[in-house]
Amino acid sequence: MGAINRWLDRLDNFFGYISAAVLFIMMIWIFIDVILRTAFHSPITGTLEITGEYLMPIIVYFAISYTQKHKGHVNVDLLEQKFPKKFKIITRIFSNLCALFIYLLLGINNFQQALESFVTDTRSSSLLNYPLGPALVIISIGILLFTLRILVDSINILRDKNETQEDELSQESNTVAN
Repeated sequence: MGAINRWLDRLDNFFGYISAAVLFIMMIWIFIDVILRTAFHSPITGTLEITGEYLMPIIVYFAISYTQKHKGHVNVDLLEQKFPKKFKIITRIFSNLCALFIYLLLGINNFQQALESFVTDTRSSSLLNYPLGPALVIISIGILLFTLRILVDSINILRDKNETQEDELSQESNTVAN
């Protein structure tokens, strides 16, 4: 299981770096667009469409598994802190399995839509007339990575790998907060 954890960590890091690089590119692109729009009254054509339909999905979906790896998603653990360790494990496994099921269905449906988009050659309605299928594939890849991360996290919880790390992290965050 350690090899799978390392492999998934590398994959998450790779896609996390892509997400960060695309965020930087999008920031520069929008900055240049604002300068051209205000100074020369000539914005970059398609900035809104490209940033919204290609760059934003890369940023969000390529980083979602990386965020899960670092326990960065919103988590309400007000009541969970009072639970015994076994009950915590049960609730985490249950919530992970629910999320796994939902994201698996979402990913399959999204991938089917991506294939349909390629077959029908669905394109944007903007002046650029670019295909929308690749954006759906990007989303599918991100959801697949997230689903794998949830599955591996669930197995790690069952094997009691992450429990000690999470307890140490929560103790550190409580110490810092105080």
